[in-house]
Amino acid sequence: MRDTLRISAWLSVCLLLLSGTSLHAQIDPLTPKRLVEKYDFEDMNDQGVKLGRGLALPPGWYAMGRSSQSSDPNFDRLPMHDRLSRRAGFPMHNVVRYSEVGDAASEDYSLHLGIDGGSAGAYLQIGALPAVPGSDYLISGKIRTAGLTHAAARMRAYFVDTAGKRIETSTRLTPRVRTAGEWSEVELILPGEFGEAAYVGLEVELVQPSADPRNPLGNHQIVLHDVTGHAWFDDIGVWQLPHVQLSTGSPVNVTRSNAGPFWDVSVRDLVGGKLTARVTVYDHNMNVVIQDRRPMGWGAPSKWRWSPDLPRYGWYLAELAVVEGSRTLRQRTNSPDGRTLTIGGMTEELSIDDTDEADPAAIAQAQVDADAGRVIARTYNAVLWLPPGTGAVGEDAERFALVAEGMSNAQLKLLPELANLAGLGSVILSAWSPETTLAGFDLRLNTLREAIGPIKNAGRRVELSFSPVPEELAHTRGVNTYLPAAVFGAPSDIWMPYVQPILVRHGQRVNTWQLGSAREPSAAYLPELGSTVARTYEAFRHWTPAPTMGVPWRIDQPFRPDIPEEHLSYAVQWPVGVTPDRLNDHIQQQQELGWASPSHNRRLHIKPAPADAVPHAARASDLALRMVHAWEQNEIGVAIPDLWARGLERRESLLPDPLLGVASNVANRLAGYRAIGRLNLGEERVGIIFERRALSEQEARAMPDARPGEGMLVAWNVKAPGSRSKLDMFLGDYPKVYDVWGNATPLALNENGEHTLELSDTPVFVTGIDAKLALFRSSFVLNDPFITSTQIPHVRTVRLTNPWPVTVSGKFIITGPESWTIKPHHHRFSIGPGRSIELPVALRFPINEVAGGKSLTVDMEFTADRKYIVKFATPMELGLQGVRFEASLALEDGAAPSTVDASVTCIITNTGDEPISLSVFAKLKGHARKERLIPRLDPGQAVIRQLRFVDAAPALSQSDIRLGVRETNGPAVLNQTVGVNDVE
Repeated sequence: MRDTLRISAWLSVCLLLLSGTSLHAQIDPLTPKRLVEKYDFEDMNDQGVKLGRGLALPPGWYAMGRSSQSSDPNFDRLPMHDRLSRRAGFPMHNVVRYSEVGDAASEDYSLHLGIDGGSAGAYLQIGALPAVPGSDYLISGKIRTAGLTHAAARMRAYFVDTAGKRIETSTRLTPRVRTAGEWSEVELILPGEFGEAAYVGLEVELVQPSADPRNPLGNHQIVLHDVTGHAWFDDIGVWQLPHVQLSTGSPVNVTRSNAGPFWDVSVRDLVGGKLTARVTVYDHNMNVVIQDRRPMGWGAPSKWRWSPDLPRYGWYLAELAVVEGSRTLRQRTNSPDGRTLTIGGMTEELSIDDTDEADPAAIAQAQVDADAGRVIARTYNAVLWLPPGTGAVGEDAERFALVAEGMSNAQLKLLPELANLAGLGSVILSAWSPETTLAGFDLRLNTLREAIGPIKNAGRRVELSFSPVPEELAHTRGVNTYLPAAVFGAPSDIWMPYVQPILVRHGQRVNTWQLGSAREPSAAYLPELGSTVARTYEAFRHWTPAPTMGVPWRIDQPFRPDIPEEHLSYAVQWPVGVTPDRLNDHIQQQQELGWASPSHNRRLHIKPAPADAVPHAARASDLALRMVHAWEQNEIGVAIPDLWARGLERRESLLPDPLLGVASNVANRLAGYRAIGRLNLGEERVGIIFERRALSEQEARAMPDARPGEGMLVAWNVKAPGSRSKLDMFLGDYPKVYDVWGNATPLALNENGEHTLELSDTPVFVTGIDAKLALFRSSFVLNDPFITSTQIPHVRTVRLTNPWPVTVSGKFIITGPESWTIKPHHHRFSIGPGRSIELPVALRFPINEVAGGKSLTVDMEFTADRKYIVKFATPMELGLQGVRFEASLALEDGAAPSTVDASVTCIITNTGDEPISLSVFAKLKGHARKERLIPRLDPGQAVIRQLRFVDAAPALSQSDIRLGVRETNGPAVLNQTVGVNDVE
């Protein structure tokens, strides 16, 4: 169930973006030759009379939960027939029959299910639908319901073997639907990957809801049923499709290489006809990257390997679509510019830049747009391409954890490979599964052994979580399967039989045992949690040396003084609602409330942003920022859950979430570094300075190129517009910028001897910077960066702090803001190691200066451990204290014909503590000055004033409107400008 939810959480979002439909609604209308059978319930007898007039059930259909009444003595001997006729919860008194005349999606009759308590269902006789091995089947139908609040209707299909037994892993279900009297179409696909399949089984159901095993009430939850209700099924079609497969060389679909990934493609069709196989690759933004198209049939190979030339490391989604009756699209050979495509007999121009070669992505998108045939089969695969290497290494690697709670036994076998490729140093996996029983405990033990052994042998840390609780044990205690702390609050003789075999087998290799998952941190509210932790520790320490008991927590939950801090760690849930920039505030608040646990005993479990509400690019940015902010705290660990989904292949496989790549690469960048300060880039941009810590001997051998003391800058744009999203400064001799996917770009010096760094809302990691220079740059600040907009000299001091172990001597010349008068504008300095100096400056701005953000810039020349000639800047703001002034421009039709008036809307807010008196003014060249008085503006009050210039178009084409507010009883003036570029 959890894997299904994960698919709907992020993979299905990708599919919705691509096709506007869900995973199970990807097939276009099919040709009649692919129709195997249709059940429209309009069968007639030899006299042409429809059977619905006299029979209770359509031929070949039987009611669930009751005797078939078949005249065939062998009917009930078939295992599936016997199983369905005895199915519990389907009472005999419920309605299963032909509908009344007119209750149909088309024509006269449908199949009617009605409930009067319990559920109702019907099934098709096994053998009525022979299966062709190797073919996929699409089952479609129409459903209408009435009178349902809790119960719902659905269809179920599966393959049956020659012995008449259902192949359980082949079962597919449509979504449960309630349609409120309207007909709704549903469909499902049976993949033809079961060689033992002999027949297709088909059921229609009207079912009541069942208890949720994850509900906190456990056995005590109340499940509401409908007393009465109805469902009708009609136009059920069974279609034979090509069998398609798309896979990579890895069952976890992650690769670390220079060469890039490949896909093995298989298309097997037993119906025949002209088909085209189209494999399209999309990036994490769902933009087309490249495409491969091949004709099928007439001797063409049904299997091939495709190794596309992908442009960069990252996450890619591959879509295999089989198109029936599509046009041929090829690049025209007689087009020297490479921009003309031929589609059939028509030529089309690609909308791409003039280049020597056509852009593969543009060609691929044109091919997608050009397909006019029907898509009759479709499947997907996602791959994560990571840079070569092993990921995070060294002592810090263990502070990054991959959370694998809730994995099935089959998926756990893939966990060692996934962990090895992801490169995070710790893995948290579940000791139990909901299906674990005492009778079958050896299966879980063997699965854990197969997972833990390779992970530990690869040098990674393993922690075991007791979430989820086996349903067998949870029902004994009557608790939620995701609240193990409540189970451990019981006498140990209840839970120790489920724990002791694990302690005996793994107690010497695992020393952290989590009494719950950070997904469900409600354990913090259990009144006996402190005594539960203490008793559990005493029980565990006889089997494992110095065990650490992990307790789930929320970042905003208050500290519990009754919980023993010794031998304790916290798995702290960091919910989406707590933004990255608020982390430090929450940590400080917890410390003020008395949380004495050392930082290294806390690991932040980052809850990824939901894929159904946030685009992948924004999810990647959010995760990277959370990891960076957490690492800035220096000793706190980071864990990330739910970074994969169950694969769509027959073999057990995993599909990586794009965030797995972000987590892997960001961890690789941060490991080994410590935050030493922030670079003051103003409120619109953020820069954190990191420095590589001293390396142990083992780390030095593993990272021969790493140098203690080397610097790294992590920077991103918060809200700066495009013109100010670039950062120009000298960063070091050989800086290199990495994105969150691991792509590296060396930074070259520009004509001013500086490096240009383009910033977005996703952080970039600049390695090879001069850390001491960055700290020295960050110390260059004004004691008060707010400059009141009054025409007087504003006296400030410039502060500089020496981060080098030697004396720094030099000079600087103040070069900006332009047109400002700053005295003195030459300064000389000498600063001892670790010391600071303050130098006085007096600033005066021009009378027409526009308010807003400014920068005090200097040309700096000094000598520390080497000679530097660089430019420094520190942000400041020109404004009125206690006044917020916002202005917008609108262009409106004037009263005179063919004229345009300019309407300026000014919003003035008093953000101070005292009433103020202001006037607002506006000037436009060639027009009379406009001014409006604001005699009194109380604290917190805002007013709107509108100023209008008639027939302003000619003047606006030459100059902007200058406007502002001034104090009526003082000299302060706040200037702004608006022009045609500001029109919304």
